[in-house]
Amino acid sequence: MKYRAVLFDIDGVLIESVRANAQFYRDLLGAFGFQGPTDEMQARHNHLPAKRAVRLYAPDQSDALYEQMLARVPDIPYREDLLVLNEDAPTLIPTLASKLPLGLVSNRVRSSIERFVRWSKFEPHFTTIVSVEDTVEHKPHPAQLLHALRQLQLAARDVLYVGDAETDVQAATAAGMPVAQFAPQPHAAATHGLRRLAELEAIVFGR
Repeated sequence: MKYRAVLFDIDGVLIESVRANAQFYRDLLGAFGFQGPTDEMQARHNHLPAKRAVRLYAPDQSDALYEQMLARVPDIPYREDLLVLNEDAPTLIPTLASKLPLGLVSNRVRSSIERFVRWSKFEPHFTTIVSVEDTVEHKPHPAQLLHALRQLQLAARDVLYVGDAETDVQAATAAGMPVAQFAPQPHAAATHGLRRLAELEAIVFGR
């Protein structure tokens, strides 16, 4: 076996979430009189944590207002009907989880990650979860991945991170971890490129 654990990003990897996230920010910001992002705008910034997204979509406001927005996040309904689960995930995740530890490292808040694992029915398969609340710094900073490594008690070289964005590649590289980028044109710094998630099984098990 080539790796001893696998960590996943969520958005753009396990799910296509641009439409759902765009609608969430439109609803959140609409409660404060702002328009929120189009789907196209959200697609460019889908990797951002909420604390950065609200500043991008409603610029030049007071810190107090941004704090009010973030405090409302748990109260805004999330349109799970707009999510699309990656077609390979229902087979891949249980297969990997039967042989090695899996984890999630995401710029989502913990309640959102927990909602995702319930919705996807992947709750039993992920033993390590790192959310935006768990560290001060976030991707592309390596802090979240280093936090996950401490939970796993494994060396960075033995854990594969799977992400879609350049910030995922940057974070993994800074943490000293191999990274598989799920993207049409993977970054040159990525250890592995993925066109389909199903390709991950051969990479992990060295086939």
